[in-house]
Amino acid sequence: MDLLNEIISMGNGPIPNVPASGFVSLFASGGQPNYINAAGLQMGLVGSQNATFPGNSVVAATLQNLGSFTIPANDAEAGAVYLGAAFCAAGGTGRFYGRVRAYCVTTGVSGTWKTSLLAITTPTAGPAGSYVAEDNSSGSVITADTTASQVLALKVAWGTTTGSPGITNRVTIAGRIA
Repeated sequence: MDLLNEIISMGNGPIPNVPASGFVSLFASGGQPNYINAAGLQMGLVGSQNATFPGNSVVAATLQNLGSFTIPANDAEAGAVYLGAAFCAAGGTGRFYGRVRAYCVTTGVSGTWKTSLLAITTPTAGPAGSYVAEDNSSGSVITADTTASQVLALKVAWGTTTGSPGITNRVTIAGRIA
């Protein structure tokens, strides 16, 4: 709704021209709201991302991707926040929830980022006996080019493969949240 209380609707149509610096243009594609920014990046609006159901498993004692999300080139701006979360079944009846966030501090070829990680595990399908680990690496800065696509991944590994442990990703939710 605009300032005159008029309802604004968008129908699928051509992608608009790249706007001037500091602006975005809105358009509809596939029935979903999208925007194009001054760098030419075309992307869905926050909140229009969908969950994926990768079903990938990790059974190794070396780090493997449990879930991942690609941050598109030129999408990041100082203050942007990206989220990746995975809900998993872990060995027998155990459950695992992992969340990783990346916070853009500066942009460009030498862009800087801070991260945080939250992991919750349970030995059964219920909440009894839950274990929580959190790492807010606010003092650590990661350098990554914001003008190129970057992968935000949640990786896990088993301490040992004795007993054939396994963890299977049931659903991943990822996207820009701010």
